[in-house]
Amino acid sequence: MKRYLYNAEKDFLRPYEYLESDRPVSPANIIAEFDELKLLDRIPAIDSLILEGGDAENAAFDSLYRHTEIKSLKIAYYETDGYSLWTIDLSFFSSLQILVSSTSYNFKNIRSIGSLKALLVGEWYNTDLGILDGSEIESLVIVNGRKLISFGGFSNERLKALFVSYSRAEKIAPLESFRCLELLELDHCHRITDWDSFCLPGLKILFLLGNNKLRSVSFVDNLPDLRSFLLEGSIGDGDLLPLKRLDRCFVTPFKENYNVSRHEIKEVYDYKTPLSIEPRFRYRDRNI
Repeated sequence: MKRYLYNAEKDFLRPYEYLESDRPVSPANIIAEFDELKLLDRIPAIDSLILEGGDAENAAFDSLYRHTEIKSLKIAYYETDGYSLWTIDLSFFSSLQILVSSTSYNFKNIRSIGSLKALLVGEWYNTDLGILDGSEIESLVIVNGRKLISFGGFSNERLKALFVSYSRAEKIAPLESFRCLELLELDHCHRITDWDSFCLPGLKILFLLGNNKLRSVSFVDNLPDLRSFLLEGSIGDGDLLPLKRLDRCFVTPFKENYNVSRHEIKEVYDYKTPLSIEPRFRYRDRNI
């Protein structure tokens, strides 16, 4: 069966399908439920694995954890009640590069994986980003951050791309610790109040989706490397002059009281990136 994991469509086999194959490929792409984990002992190597859940009390987790070579892991079931038997211990996967998880309760010990580059989480149940502290991921996607009330708790010198939607965080300042951040996309994060002092010199792309209400975009002057900016919402003081230097810009709706015309900014209508359209397919795009 074909499944998307990160930004690629791959052919995944059930463990029994792999074992019955005349020409088994190694390393394999496997999709398995917990009651099939014992069969992983008979599979020499796994590249990508999708876990679908099941009976955790009787699952052969030792058979799973011996596959330290796994590079991509998707935890496709939903753990909603906190850390439990269904929580996967990432410390066993020393080669892991991509992690896709339905919720933030599905995994633990992420900071122990130095190889991990990208994390995509569907439902974020923690109030801040503290469970990631110590991780050196380069890209983070939080599809639903309704429980996320603070961007604090996590500092990282390698994070380059960050997408968060529906967070109730009120302060953007904690993100200034991500000194290498190049792409920031916030979708329906309406409660942020400290944009005026936001300063992140390396930021190149800033997307603010949803009905945002900014007092001003003067903070753009504190972002010297910024070249692409999108705002869905309004700008209270009507001053769009800081946007004129950008390579790409889109402001919608465009209001009559703004002090520059549409023609004075490099307005690009095709502003959507793969990240903003469907984050489970593309967690990062360098070509924006």
